[in-house]
Amino acid sequence: MVVFEQVQWLWVLRLIWEEDLPSWITSSKNLQYLCLENANAKVLPAEVFADLLLLETLDVQRCILLEELPSKLNNLKHLRLPQHTLPKNLGELHSLQTISPILFISEEGDGRGIGELEHLSELRGILRIHKMENIRSIEEFEKSKWKEKKYINHVIMKWSEGESPKIETDAVEALQLPSMLKELRIEGFPGVKLPLDSLDH
Repeated sequence: MVVFEQVQWLWVLRLIWEEDLPSWITSSKNLQYLCLENANAKVLPAEVFADLLLLETLDVQRCILLEELPSKLNNLKHLRLPQHTLPKNLGELHSLQTISPILFISEEGDGRGIGELEHLSELRGILRIHKMENIRSIEEFEKSKWKEKKYINHVIMKWSEGESPKIETDAVEALQLPSMLKELRIEGFPGVKLPLDSLDH
């Protein structure tokens, strides 16, 4: 095991670990960028991140089984997620500005749905959302408050080929999209009428 004597001065850290996340990370109080790699990690313990008040970017793309994020990352602005997952507590990251590469909607209905975006009013730029067929109700979509995401200007929505949507397509047609949207890309939409009426500015 490698022990760092001055971890409190680290700004950038890439960490590959196999068992428990090392506790010495709590001493890295100046950390601004953290990349974590563990193919078996399902939960990132909140107590390890409690003192990382300056952390702005968290890259967990290689934590492919990740199910839960720490809930107290109050200053986190950029989040890089693994493919095909939407971890719990995403909705608690109120300062978040970017989610990359893609936001996948869970099919389990376990609190990892589109409603997680409700309080993420600082999101901006491009937002890619796949597995749109897993949205369970129009109320769930409305809870995400898309209309209030004033900094999002490019949205990509994708329905999986051959999958039946859990809500009627005419409900999707009534969706209220971000008011400052400049570009909308829709792939695999199973309905007849695209949800374009909501783009009136």
